[in-house]
Amino acid sequence: YVAAWTLCVLLVTSRRRRATGAPAATLIVLPIVAWLAVADWIAPFVPGWFSAAYGLQFLTGSTLSALALATIAQSNTDRARAADSTATGEGVDLATLLLTVASLWAYLWFCQHLLDWYDHDAAGAPFRERRAGGAWRVLYLGVPVLSWLVPFVMLLSARAKRVPCVRLAAAASATLGIAVDPASLLLPALGDPQPTHVAAIPALLVLPIVVIARQRDQSRQGP
Repeated sequence: YVAAWTLCVLLVTSRRRRATGAPAATLIVLPIVAWLAVADWIAPFVPGWFSAAYGLQFLTGSTLSALALATIAQSNTDRARAADSTATGEGVDLATLLLTVASLWAYLWFCQHLLDWYDHDAAGAPFRERRAGGAWRVLYLGVPVLSWLVPFVMLLSARAKRVPCVRLAAAASATLGIAVDPASLLLPALGDPQPTHVAAIPALLVLPIVVIARQRDQSRQGP
């Protein structure tokens, strides 16, 4: 899997990528490889549970996080160049895409957990009950809130999409939610909450904070 991903990166960054059409080929290879990797690397951590839909949900979450990081970068650029209408238009387009992909991710998340709830006699019910109850409930419910509900409320208005700070906050929320999503799946499989397990969750805050700080420094320095 790592070799396939590395090859895709090399093909996309090649100077001859326009002639060979490598970016288009990676759009076919990456989803298949990522779907298989999720089935091999994540599902085995939950004994007796398997979901063909989670690979698609993971791919949608990856797209959402990429759009969120791009929105954060563009929002900081728009804040530094408030008079540039072109930059503002690009930020609005990114926010619209972010809202669309977040809604798709929420739909897949709901369908996945609805199937787990409906299939009472298989591994779906224990899988859901362990994550939706007890000490893991906050993490379980926090993922859709951060990944979809917060961006949906903040970006639903066309006027709000034009405000860089609103777009930045919505994108940061989506980034954090997608980062926490694998933790909500894997950490409960390790047993009862332990200090070392719970301490790993705040560490996920580092990514959006570092990205925002770096983009802010770049916007201050200018092009």
